[in-house]
Amino acid sequence: MYTQDSIYFFIYLAHINARIKYSKAV
Repeated sequence: MYTQDSIYFFIYLAHINARIKYSKAV
Protein backbone atom coordinates (compact mmCIF):
# COMPACT_ATOMS: atom_id res chain seq x y z
CA MET A 1 0.00 0.00 0.00
CA TYR A 2 1.49 3.31 -1.05
CA THR A 3 0.64 6.64 0.48
CA GLN A 4 0.60 9.76 -1.65
CA ASP A 5 3.82 10.94 0.00
CA SER A 6 5.70 7.77 -0.92
CA ILE A 7 4.55 8.09 -4.53
CA TYR A 8 5.92 11.63 -4.69
CA PHE A 9 9.12 10.36 -3.08
CA PHE A 10 9.60 7.74 -5.79
CA ILE A 11 8.96 10.36 -8.47
CA TYR A 12 11.53 12.60 -6.78
CA LEU A 13 14.13 9.82 -6.75
CA ALA A 14 13.47 9.02 -10.41
CA HIS A 15 13.83 12.70 -11.27
CA ILE A 16 17.18 12.98 -9.47
CA ASN A 17 18.40 9.76 -11.11
CA ALA A 18 17.46 11.11 -14.54
CA ARG A 19 19.28 14.39 -13.88
CA ILE A 20 22.42 12.53 -12.81
CA LYS A 21 22.37 10.35 -15.93
CA TYR A 22 21.77 13.43 -18.11
CA SER A 23 24.61 15.42 -16.57
CA LYS A 24 26.97 12.45 -16.98
CA ALA A 25 25.94 12.02 -20.61
CA VAL A 26 26.72 15.69 -21.26
